[in-house]
Order: sequence, then structure tokens, then C-alpha cells
Amino acid sequence: MNAETTVMKYIDAWKATISLARSPLVWVPFAILAVLKAVPLVLLYLFWKPSFSDFMLPVIQSVFGERMTHYPMHVLKLPDMYRAVDMGVTLVFGFVLLGWAVIMMIDRLERNSGRFERNAAPTLFFVPALLVLGFMFVLGVQGIPAWVSHVNESITSQKLQMLLTLAGLGASLLVKGLLVYCPSYLVLSRGQIAGALGKGWRSARTWGWLTAMIVLTGWGMTVPLNHLLSQPDHLIQKWGPGVVFGLLMANILLGSLEFFYLFGSATSIIVAKSERA
Repeated sequence: MNAETTVMKYIDAWKATISLARSPLVWVPFAILAVLKAVPLVLLYLFWKPSFSDFMLPVIQSVFGERMTHYPMHVLKLPDMYRAVDMGVTLVFGFVLLGWAVIMMIDRLERNSGRFERNAAPTLFFVPALLVLGFMFVLGVQGIPAWVSHVNESITSQKLQMLLTLAGLGASLLVKGLLVYCPSYLVLSRGQIAGALGKGWRSARTWGWLTAMIVLTGWGMTVPLNHLLSQPDHLIQKWGPGVVFGLLMANILLGSLEFFYLFGSATSIIVAKSERA
């Protein structure tokens, strides 16, 4: 695929995603996921409130350690604590909700060409396969950077820290690119996980530059806030502890937007390919 075709497909994917964004129902799974992610963040940040302390204090002490219940460590490590919770929420709920969203996306994209209508019921049959995709996504896209961040804490060389960080980022973006088409193929193949993975990886290889452009665009939506949240001590010194919580909440919203763009674009590309076939 030449450069001109790649750019045109990228623009077409943007147009299709914007068209999908005009349908409120398509946003519902992403809104539910955002709420599921926001609730534990609120509980982690306000664990000391009388309404929450009875059950949250023992949880934080047992999972993260006693020192995480004291200021300022509680706020300094809030991004790290929340990252662990976020991985769990994405694993259990993220791709199941994404499967529902992709079904609605395919429905709307295909109905534009006068074809058939789908509903969300088949998502129930895809749950095991969606959980497999969710595990792979969490392990590669979120787990690798989390592991690198943990390793970097014991490394004193800034150059080595930077190299490990860049390697972790590259690996996570690669995994994201390999998986981005899989939910669409999974829905179209009615839950056949092996076939969906094979087709998804082949598409990522065939449309290498296009996939890279889509993945990097989505990544760019969250990278500024992620960079700020990597330095919570500076945020607290300059603006106070509340800004860390506020930026994490904003990051949940931007993460939902990234998910919508990423998988909306990928779905539109797969549907356009199917219509031409």
C-alpha cells in the first residue's frame, strides 16, 4: 500500500469514527467503562472518609502496604495504585464492553450501506474470547510499562532508565497495533478467537504504516497527562494533592476517547474491507 493510499485510509477512518461518535448509543459501553474505572479511583483517593474507611483502609493496607495510608505517600503513589486497579477493571470489564461497542459500530457502519442490523446479544457468547483478548491487551499494553516503571525504581542510571522506558513503550504500542483489529474480526467471525487473532495480526502487518498512524494518534491523546502523572511530587508541590486526583480522572476520560478512536477506526477499516470483498 503506497503512501497516498495509506493517508486516504487514515482520513477515511477519521471520518468514519466521527460519524460513529454522533451516535449516543455507541458511547454507552465506553461511558460504563469510564464509571467502572472512576469509582475505585474515588475510593482510593478518599479512603480516609468515614463512609469508606471501614472497608477501604484494610484493603489498601493488605494490597499496597501500611505506608500507602499516610500522606504524602498516599498521594505520591496514587497513580501507581490506580494503575494496578485499572488493569484489573480493563481485564474483567474492558473488552467485554468493547465487544458490545464493536457490534454497534459494525451495525451502524453496515447499515449505512443498506445491509443488515446486529444487536448486542451475541456479545454474551463472545465473553470467553473477549476475556482472552483483554488479558493479552492488559499484559502487553499496560503490564509491560508497569513492569518497566517498577524496574526503573531500582536503577540509578538515567540513560538506562530512559532506554528501558522507550523499549517498554515500543513493546506496548506494538502489542496494541497487533490487537487493534482483533475485536472486529472476533465479532465478524462469531467468537472464533484463533481466526480473529490470525486475521488481526495479518492486517496489522499488511497495513503497517496505517496501523502505526492510528495507534500513535490514539497514544498521543493520553501521553501529555501520563507524562504529568509520572511526576506526582512536582504536581503536589506546585498545585497541591488534589491535582493528582483530578488529572487521573481526566485521564480516564481521555482513555475512553482513545479507546473509541482506536477501535472505531480499526472497525471502520475492517468493514470497508469486507464491503469491497
